[in-house]
Amino acid sequence: MLVCAAHPNAEAIARCVHCGLHLCGGCRTLDGVRNFCSSCRAGFRRATPVAFAAAVEVPPLSSAPVTPRSPWLAAFLSLVPGLGQAYAGRVARGALVFGAAIGLRHAPWLSPLLGGFLYVFNLYDAWRLAQNRSEGFVRGTAPVRFDDVLFLVLGLGVVAMAILSFGGFFAVPNRALLPLAAVAATLLVAHETRR
Repeated sequence: MLVCAAHPNAEAIARCVHCGLHLCGGCRTLDGVRNFCSSCRAGFRRATPVAFAAAVEVPPLSSAPVTPRSPWLAAFLSLVPGLGQAYAGRVARGALVFGAAIGLRHAPWLSPLLGGFLYVFNLYDAWRLAQNRSEGFVRGTAPVRFDDVLFLVLGLGVVAMAILSFGGFFAVPNRALLPLAAVAATLLVAHETRR
């Protein structure tokens, strides 16, 4: 028999769809057909209505509750590229960032400005991923923030400056054109998947 997390003498009749706590009839709050504990329901109501609606639609009842991560620790760990992303729960993303950093170390087309931006972007990406996780946003439900858009625009500007340093798009050597396009595409994908 499952028991309520707040009342050990009461039988659990539901489970919170956000944090996974077992709930008795007195602790359970309903939103439509979804069960919430009182703290998760209050937290989601304070969020934007769009974020609340999206979070309600995410159903994994059997998954363990998401543990918060420190954004500052994630950024610190990203001094080794990719380690902060892995700490924030995105292990595959961290492995890709680490692999890209190893591959870019000796790239002949990598300017100091572009390399510096990519390193700072790695720190920021890990920080934001951990922040979204700590705020309780499930993957795909975090709102787009101004700093997300700012980093995307700055990154695309840095890639454009790297292309201009070669003399423009048609003057960029083939060995640099495809990697620069890949960096621009990666910035767009990272922007979209951070939420």
